[in-house]
Amino acid sequence: MPISLITGSNGFAGSHLAEYLLEQGHTVRCLVRRTSNLSNLQGLKVEYHYGEITQPNTLPLALDGVDYVFHLAALTKARTEAEYLQVNADGSGNIARACLNEPGIKKLVYCSSLAAVGPQIDEKPVDESTPPRPISIYGRSKLAGEEQIIKMCGEKVPWTIVRPTGVYGSRDKDIFIYFKMISKGFKILVSGGGKVSLIHVKDLARLSYLAAVKSDSGAIYMASDGGSYSWEELSEYIESALRVRARKVKIPMVLTSVVAESMELFGNICKKPMTLNREKIRELKAKGWVISIEKAVKELGFRAEYPIEIGIREAADWYKEQGWII
Repeated sequence: MPISLITGSNGFAGSHLAEYLLEQGHTVRCLVRRTSNLSNLQGLKVEYHYGEITQPNTLPLALDGVDYVFHLAALTKARTEAEYLQVNADGSGNIARACLNEPGIKKLVYCSSLAAVGPQIDEKPVDESTPPRPISIYGRSKLAGEEQIIKMCGEKVPWTIVRPTGVYGSRDKDIFIYFKMISKGFKILVSGGGKVSLIHVKDLARLSYLAAVKSDSGAIYMASDGGSYSWEELSEYIESALRVRARKVKIPMVLTSVVAESMELFGNICKKPMTLNREKIRELKAKGWVISIEKAVKELGFRAEYPIEIGIREAADWYKEQGWII
């Protein structure tokens, strides 16, 4: 029975990956902090190893005897570049360095991000050959994490990088905000910006697994459901899933920018990272965040089992069951 270690296992994507690996017959080992909220893993037959990717001395025991390492732990919100780099870059380097001492590791899979590459620069979807041009601090930190993995592992530890676009599904708290607004009867549409690709969290779990067991070392894969959506189209899918009619509210990008700057200032005063900030506005203004998954389809046999209408309905049903949406 293969043993798989997941960093970030108690998070949104990590907990779904834990479920999927258990279904595939893996022994799942979760690297968690002693202060971690483990509610997403409740009821799962997993092993807990306490440690942090920013504390290298806590990693060897967790990696002992492991076959696969799925590195998902990351900061998606932070107030400073140093905070992002400490976790997303240096933490990834610590994981890679620790893997060097475990000769039995069959694959280290690093869950990076489309942000590490950046948005489209023309009408062509972003793919694995697109030169990275991250436009956010988060994106630069994830790209630095990739560079650490490649530099440390080289040809000594087999590795693969997966770059997902926006991830949604049950347990998500980010895109959920948009579900909640629409459930209240409003769909907020910001002027400007282009289409985006998305991937359901369960499809991301399956693609990550396929990357671990089927890919050659050194491979990189973009991850989405293969579609592209405007925010208005996404709103319509959510309306349909929630069975509501929401009123369209268009907001000029300049007004959104002012609000973002105000929220960022408030976050700095409270010493708390905010979801809407100047970095997010820079991403909203981009030409588009559409990607091609041709490589994953061809080499891994990946096909999305949750196309947008099914994935949105699954998420909406879960939010209702949990009482997140009334």
